[in-house]
Amino acid sequence: MRTDVPSPLEARGCRFWCEATVALGSSEVTVPVAGGSRIWQADQWPADQLSGVVIPRVVDGKDLLETNLVGSDGHRVTVTAHAETSTKSWDWVVGTFLVTRAEPDGPSITLDGVLATQLILDHKGRAARAVSKASTIHMAVARLLNEDRLTAWTDPRLATVEVPKGFTIGEDRGESLHDLVTAWGAHVTVSPVADIAFHQVPTKAPSTPDVEFTEGESGTVVDAPITLDRSQIHNHVTVRVKDQTRVAEATQTTGRYAVQSFGYRTLTIETDSISRYAQAQLMALTELHKGLLRAVTVPIEAVPDWRVEPYDAARLTTEDVNAIGRITGIDMPLIAGETAVFDLGLEV
Repeated sequence: MRTDVPSPLEARGCRFWCEATVALGSSEVTVPVAGGSRIWQADQWPADQLSGVVIPRVVDGKDLLETNLVGSDGHRVTVTAHAETSTKSWDWVVGTFLVTRAEPDGPSITLDGVLATQLILDHKGRAARAVSKASTIHMAVARLLNEDRLTAWTDPRLATVEVPKGFTIGEDRGESLHDLVTAWGAHVTVSPVADIAFHQVPTKAPSTPDVEFTEGESGTVVDAPITLDRSQIHNHVTVRVKDQTRVAEATQTTGRYAVQSFGYRTLTIETDSISRYAQAQLMALTELHKGLLRAVTVPIEAVPDWRVEPYDAARLTTEDVNAIGRITGIDMPLIAGETAVFDLGLEV
């Protein structure tokens, strides 16, 4: 949970606004944001996006599109948020994104963006290459990032995790990055101090919440419909080892989604970068855990809370639900007066 931003209580009555700084090489322009949102979803890759960010087209007599100050030719956009009262102010970086679309709309431009790891997905390798046996995952990931000039902050707890034996960086470098992050037990998201950040995915069920969403008077919840959908749940994961007949698997044997009572719901994973059984087994266990974190997802429409980060523990209290889960989706508006949506993964 972020501590450098205002809580919903502190933000009540604040003046709130966002700015977008678009940069390419040595050129840079900072403009106000008139619409749009930052979206993170645990089951997407890349997980972070900017959607429908509205900025002015003409600034100081310059057409930002015609002068290429704004575009999708490798441009990066950094969104910074501001809030102030008569006695206090806050400024914080929402994140930096690769601009994927810049579309004129009358006097405005609408931008879409994605986490900068998209550069790695778009950059295919000439051939597969082995990773040194002495490498940590941190070292292997750093090499991929350096090749596309990306900077990263890494959770210190991840620094010494070894690369699975026999791991290869395939021609699909984005898939290899995904497999390394999965084997790491990590997730990648925006960072206020670098292009991206790698955080450890929590492995324990939360017992105390980082943040609370409450329905009713003085509460923050606008709506929180709950739907139980068996098709969204996987309690059995199989991973096929490349060029082998061996298949690793992970099975949920305890709790509400144990295969003995729930039955089997299998997720099958096939990837060219998994060439050893131990590596496949680690991926199966990680994917099983991550999947069950969002076995049941409750979308919470609520007052924006900029403290909330991916996989934070959250308590939801409504007429239908009183439970603690983990945040598996975030949709935050970049302008005042709109509600946010937080997806809460629960076992209910």
